[in-house]
Amino acid sequence: EKKIGEAEFQIKAPPPVPTLGAYSEQFMAGYAAAKLKPSTQYGYKRGLKDHILPAFGKRILTDITRKDIKDFIYAKTADGYAPRSVLGMVHKMSAIFEDAIEDGIVKVNPTRRPGKHVRIPKMGEGMDFLTQEEGGAVLNAARAHFPKMYPALLLTMMTGMRQGEIIALQWGDIDWRGKFLVVQRNDWKGYLGTPKNGHPRRIDLAEYLIEVLADHRRRVAEEALASGKPMMEWVFPRRYYFPAKSTGGERLKGDGMRKILDLSIKKAGIRHVKFHALRHSYCSWMIKAGENLTYIMQQAGHSSINVTVNTYGTQVPGDHRDATDRLAAKLMGKSATQAQPAISVSCKLPENIAKIS
Repeated sequence: EKKIGEAEFQIKAPPPVPTLGAYSEQFMAGYAAAKLKPSTQYGYKRGLKDHILPAFGKRILTDITRKDIKDFIYAKTADGYAPRSVLGMVHKMSAIFEDAIEDGIVKVNPTRRPGKHVRIPKMGEGMDFLTQEEGGAVLNAARAHFPKMYPALLLTMMTGMRQGEIIALQWGDIDWRGKFLVVQRNDWKGYLGTPKNGHPRRIDLAEYLIEVLADHRRRVAEEALASGKPMMEWVFPRRYYFPAKSTGGERLKGDGMRKILDLSIKKAGIRHVKFHALRHSYCSWMIKAGENLTYIMQQAGHSSINVTVNTYGTQVPGDHRDATDRLAAKLMGKSATQAQPAISVSCKLPENIAKIS
């Protein structure tokens, strides 16, 4: 009362609440730049530009309600976006709201539990795989028509390494005596970072794969010597595959890796698949062969064994085709497959690598 009487008492007005657009710029410059990988930052920028800012950019953070988020989800789903894509948009908004809660700007995150409003596909749903016969056809085509490409495709199919991990592989990562390599880095659109889970991992290499990589190293060294240029540190240097497009000793790019696969698939005469399908195929082949699930998880670099089992365990076409016949045989006391003719396959993986291990 004394301060009021002396005109010394003042009530400070709270700072104005920013719009989502304004606060997202602060979020990207602060938290995102410090904590997120370049690939994740890129995803946030695309999501903000293409979806979030057009819908909410001019809205005050505290004015955005849960109903607004539900309507956004339903609208994007109606526009034909995949459920995981829609959830990705909402998760990006959720991170922004959580940061705003920490800053004391808002008290509630209206984006929480978005899965209640969109169907989430099961792990592995919609993934594409190659059978071992199809994988063998691609390898045989590469070896016959594109021998330089063969080592990269073989390494992918026999280790399940991600495309960026293959591109970022260096000769020093390979232990020739121990027959293994260490995945220490990942390439994303030219940016080098840590592997997806943030930790290096060891991958065992089959004897045949070691021989192919050693021969590949000799050929890369010979070409470097003939050109008068130093040996490159990258196992798959761009100059070796596309000399006309390369200006130095940089590593192969993602589009180059995809071109290598596309050419081999076309020659093999099988359907087109994305490069990541080779990783899916490796995991499926290993599970089908009865290999230890923990070992497969470690080789592939999955975050948990649940990812390995739930994603790949039942995805190989025809994996369980004989299950009903085995049940019938037990119930009827005889084989239910006696009259079925044998099926011959014309194209398989090379004999000495047929068993992926």
